[in-house]
Amino acid sequence: MSPDWLAALPTLCPFRWVTGLPCPGCGLTRSVVAAAHGDIGQALVFHPLGLAVLLTLLALSVAELRSVRFSLGPTKSRGCDASQESGMLGLRARRWLPWLASGAFLLVWLVRLPLFVAGVWVY
Repeated sequence: MSPDWLAALPTLCPFRWVTGLPCPGCGLTRSVVAAAHGDIGQALVFHPLGLAVLLTLLALSVAELRSVRFSLGPTKSRGCDASQESGMLGLRARRWLPWLASGAFLLVWLVRLPLFVAGVWVY
């Protein structure tokens, strides 16, 4: 999809509708689309974490495809193996990674929110 087409869509953010303020994820979709089109500079302007989100989604997709390929291989049964359930991320990482991501989004939002209120940043 084209980044220009995406920018023309109406705001779908419920937080924005209720408060009039951008949410911690505002600009993320446009950032991921711009990064996917190779426009890294514009991606960082839309949302500083967009590139990290895109790379995470790509890494998780590759890991999922590898695990599916591994589980469907000729020498493996199609049953669930406990050693494969943890996948690419260990159990400890599954505990702290959501907290780390939430903290990063909150930090970016707290830095950008005063810029939005001052009229300097238009998401």
